[in-house]
Amino acid sequence: MATVNPTRTKTAHYKCKNYKVSLVVEFYKELVLCARSGGEAMELAEARLRKRHSSMSQRGFVIGDVEFIKVEEHE
Repeated sequence: MATVNPTRTKTAHYKCKNYKVSLVVEFYKELVLCARSGGEAMELAEARLRKRHSSMSQRGFVIGDVEFIKVEEHE
């Protein structure tokens, strides 16, 4: 029995149309880093996120808004 691939259509290729689909995918990430204030911690966290984004950008992801949920001191 053939396996079903949920990422591909079952329709014959010559009967398909191409569609461009735009979507927003949200991720959650926690970082622990050394900073002199909460504001600096937010700046450093965003800078690290954007600097280390190259592997995702190769896959077509673009970082848009970065929303900070909370910043607190960590022991």
